[in-house]
Amino acid sequence: MIDPSLYSWHISDASAVAIIVAFLSAVLLLCIIVPKFRLIYRMSLEDTAAGLPADLPGVSVVISSHSRPDLLLPFLEDIYKQAYPAPLEVIVVNSDGEEYMADNIKMLQARFPKLKSTFVPSGSRNLSRRKLAITLGIKAATQPIVLLTRGNCRVEGDGWLGAMMRHFAEGADIVIGSTAMRDINGGKGIGPMRSLDSLINTMRRLPAAIAGQPVGADCSNLAYRRKLFFDCGGFSNSLNLNYGDDDIFVSELAKGNVVEAELSPDSILLTYEPTPRKIYDIERASRAITSDRLRRGPFILTSFINMLWWIFIGAGAIATLTGLPSLLPAAAFVIMLVCVSIPVSSSAGKAAAALKIPCKAWTTPLRWIAYPLFLLRYKLGFGKKIRNFTWEN
Repeated sequence: MIDPSLYSWHISDASAVAIIVAFLSAVLLLCIIVPKFRLIYRMSLEDTAAGLPADLPGVSVVISSHSRPDLLLPFLEDIYKQAYPAPLEVIVVNSDGEEYMADNIKMLQARFPKLKSTFVPSGSRNLSRRKLAITLGIKAATQPIVLLTRGNCRVEGDGWLGAMMRHFAEGADIVIGSTAMRDINGGKGIGPMRSLDSLINTMRRLPAAIAGQPVGADCSNLAYRRKLFFDCGGFSNSLNLNYGDDDIFVSELAKGNVVEAELSPDSILLTYEPTPRKIYDIERASRAITSDRLRRGPFILTSFINMLWWIFIGAGAIATLTGLPSLLPAAAFVIMLVCVSIPVSSSAGKAAAALKIPCKAWTTPLRWIAYPLFLLRYKLGFGKKIRNFTWEN
């Protein structure tokens, strides 16, 4: 015979309060997380192949590249294969200096006669080479729109330019695209926790970009009107900051202008790195320099979500322990956990697939619970070193 105390409703007040707290936390998690992931997924469903606007603008693709022709050559092939009816020019800016560039550019220009090139002088080490490369590329551009990217990217189709540029025909001033990192050696990529981090970053940035107040962008897939760059003085307000070109700069550039986000499958670029986890860690840590100068709302919201996960788990554990010997509080918590995990996992999986981020959807709740510990690692591991990365990009 089953002991009646195991399913007794006479639970302690502490257990009852904990169940209520867990329930409210679960409802808030569902109301915040699921709609944002569904927004990412819906935006990825936009059909860019249905027909492009007739008045597409001319575009200058500015490629910041190191001397890796083995990566740059296939990317150039991808670009020149784009089904884009408007004027197109491609400008390669080599940040390793002219001496590393001459032979490579001659080889590439023999293959692509219209290819333009410039370089960052080797002695320019007191300025961010990345910002200087972008500035030189934009100055060399002749088309009204500049599309910034890097030489280690690849395109998975011929609709990338059309997907990004169609917004300018509709009045946009800035278009924020997305990239997904891959291991050039065919390894496992950035790993499960970094994949979740990338997904959360998109969840934070996308609504802000749609609202016209971006808190970040990916300079490997970012387009804006060339005139805006000179109107705001280029990077003059962020020369001492790493990644000011795609965080602080884009935030300033967006003021009073029309911002669009593009997440269709054609628009997403793949970036190939030999050590993707190390590169991801460096880029993420470097962005911490600018995060305190950006609008705080989106960052506070993601911190609130992290806190809700811990409140939910903590309240569930308290309800279970204080409810003993009755198993009803534990059963109630398990039911709530399932009810939260299924929609969060499903929506996260669809959003990750839309962003081309490798992700085991069913592990999302478990990884999110551990996510604050993942963030703590960055603060402890990179906090004192973060400014050492200022001029590496």
